[in-house]
Amino acid sequence: MRRSACLNEPGNNVSSSPLVMLDYIYKENLLGCPKIRLAFSLLLAVPVTVVSEERRFSCLNMKLIKKKQKKHLLSTMSQERLTGLGKISIVHQICRKRDYSDIIVDFAAAKS
Repeated sequence: MRRSACLNEPGNNVSSSPLVMLDYIYKENLLGCPKIRLAFSLLLAVPVTVVSEERRFSCLNMKLIKKKQKKHLLSTMSQERLTGLGKISIVHQICRKRDYSDIIVDFAAAKS
């Protein structure tokens, strides 16, 4: 059984950003922990979605929106965001399993 190098070992200059950690999981073939992979994948996607939602709120001038309405909007957008992330995850898994070699060969033959 192969033993992976620990990221916390002295002398290991590996950054601990989510992208580096997710890349490390795939490179070391540590695929036995799907929830950890999912957590890192979500962590990578959340900052992008949070920024876009913050921009929408700044355009609405949040001072004019009452507290209850604000909470409702936040919870609604969170559900939409989670649904979107779920769809992205499903499409990503389907695309990873698909073999594109036939499509590439057909495309190359059509273009030549």
